[in-house]
Amino acid sequence: MEYILDDVINSCKSFSNISKTNESKIYLELHEKNHLLLTKEQNVILDTNTLKPTLEELNKYHGEENYIYKKDSLKMLISRTYSLDKRPITKVDEENGITYSIDKLSREHILWFILRNSENEILYYGGPRYKSEKEIDLLDWFADNYRFRELSVKTKRNIPKERLISLAKGFIYNLHCCGYDPVIANINYQKSHFYDSRRDVSKPQKLYNDKLIDRYIFASSSGNPVTEYLYYYNIIEFFFISITNKFLVTAISKRVADPRFSHNNTDAITDIINTVNEFNNISNSERSNEKLSLRKCLEEFVDVDHLQSKLKMIHEDLLEYYKKQKVNLKKGQIGVPINFTHSESVYSNLSERIYQIRNSIVHGKESNDKKVYYTPFIDDGIIEREVFLVKAIAEQVIYANSEEINL
Repeated sequence: MEYILDDVINSCKSFSNISKTNESKIYLELHEKNHLLLTKEQNVILDTNTLKPTLEELNKYHGEENYIYKKDSLKMLISRTYSLDKRPITKVDEENGITYSIDKLSREHILWFILRNSENEILYYGGPRYKSEKEIDLLDWFADNYRFRELSVKTKRNIPKERLISLAKGFIYNLHCCGYDPVIANINYQKSHFYDSRRDVSKPQKLYNDKLIDRYIFASSSGNPVTEYLYYYNIIEFFFISITNKFLVTAISKRVADPRFSHNNTDAITDIINTVNEFNNISNSERSNEKLSLRKCLEEFVDVDHLQSKLKMIHEDLLEYYKKQKVNLKKGQIGVPINFTHSESVYSNLSERIYQIRNSIVHGKESNDKKVYYTPFIDDGIIEREVFLVKAIAEQVIYANSEEINL
């Protein structure tokens, strides 16, 4: 798609009104919620003299989720972190003719970002005040203050997009190995509007398992939806062996308690052996075994009515989402809708959805190209919505395995 000046103006209308124009400047009156900490005397402008050549440069690029590229260069959005201050970083691979750099956003990248996010609240926080300038160029403000920086890869010859991306990610890896922590940004990741609201804190009513609480705190404080999901899942997984043993003990106890059972009866003993083997080798699959253990844990610890109440407390729409929607990852759909009112299927639905999400995160093997797996950064918003379900279940597991406080 080739962008023109009108496209930029229309995109800016999502967060501003056009107050006036002249031959070289467009004056923007920002909506009240989107301010740049400016004084009343200061104006936000678009300078058409510089905007037009920037558009011409942008139209040489193609844009995708978090980068723009052309045949010999790629510009990728990365989030600002404490380890990466505003100083530019440049490294040159003279042997292969590649220049890597990290700096503030280029003007063409800023334009692409504005055009791509025209329906979103993109100026949600203010930068430092411009003390003296009466006119603030919007693109300059973005470059100096916005939450993203730009990783650029420039080559001396044309190479495929996939190779450019690999080079960029290789540079990010090197930075991490050297103590920096850049993160590939995702402009499509919108923080979920569902949230578990703060409530009055009460004193502990139970004594909880320290190992479970460590996992819960680590998940809750991580700030990363994938880490949260895996560690809340790990709280449930903590009891897989004990639940399996309990199931087997119950099954074997019933057979031993049968009046017809005799320790001298070979067939009766064989029947017990077959029960153990059948459970431990369902479909000769370790994964099937684990999914069954998950379902048994849910049956043992989760009160479905209480789970629904918890999800409704977060947001009414959240419960409806789980009831009606599969999990829509970039690579495809996984999981099943959850029929909370059907007692015979609810635990199977829960275990299927939770287990498939977990596997999509941890089993993105090279040989699994046909499988649906989690795509880092791009699917974070979807995983975040699923976190509420596994978190609510983890809380029930923690409570079910607590004890009275008796000092």
